[in-house]
Amino acid sequence: MFAMVLVAWAGAAVAGTADPDARRTWIAEHPVLRIAIDAQQGAEVNSGKSNPLVSQYLELVARHTGLRIVTVRTRSWEESVRAFEERRVDMLPSLSDRLLMADVGATALLSQPFYQGRSVIISRTVGPASLDLRALEGHTLAFTGGGAYESWLRREHPAITRLPLADMHQVLAAVESGIADAGIGVDVAYHPIVRRDYALSLRIAGDVPEMPVAIRVAVHKDEPAWLGIVDDSVRGISADENRAVIERWLEAAYLRA
Repeated sequence: MFAMVLVAWAGAAVAGTADPDARRTWIAEHPVLRIAIDAQQGAEVNSGKSNPLVSQYLELVARHTGLRIVTVRTRSWEESVRAFEERRVDMLPSLSDRLLMADVGATALLSQPFYQGRSVIISRTVGPASLDLRALEGHTLAFTGGGAYESWLRREHPAITRLPLADMHQVLAAVESGIADAGIGVDVAYHPIVRRDYALSLRIAGDVPEMPVAIRVAVHKDEPAWLGIVDDSVRGISADENRAVIERWLEAAYLRA
């Protein structure tokens, strides 16, 4: 999900960055933009295929700004936070305001969210029609590991047995097979695939009000220009460019290996 951050930082411009001379000067002095991507954000959407939303939007932002974007891969949300705090990265993308505010809220500036949605619970059709986290205590919950869900469940719901997996298809397969009692993920990612590929075996059994999805980025307080520069560059991405990236993502997500 991370790379979707790069499509719509609407409202995040910082005063002063609209000046073309100031922007060119900043980019000349800071030609590399380092972004942390944890294992959940950078997970493959299909076997052997990286999420095109990562590579394609990074390429578009680089093309529009002249920046060289360096992806710093991390193994967990906590490792991404450490990289941000130690200034090994310039931007920290997040899908959870709950974790973002808890871990870097006092030391960072936050962009406006470009996507807001729900965390949904996926279950088998033969089970209860609806589920919540309380019902899952003592049961196994599958999710894409190495990111926000893993950190949040470990911190706040230790009574739920965690089953971190490599990607969303593994999560759905684990629930369908009974290896996991349920799965959890971002609504925009899971709804279409559950409807298309698992209509007879799986369903969306509920959502998680305490863990809404808000995709945004954090930057260091003393470097606010990053938000404005990237916002300006994103505004320059054409409708055709945006459509092409989305189509590549849908193709990669829906074509099963």
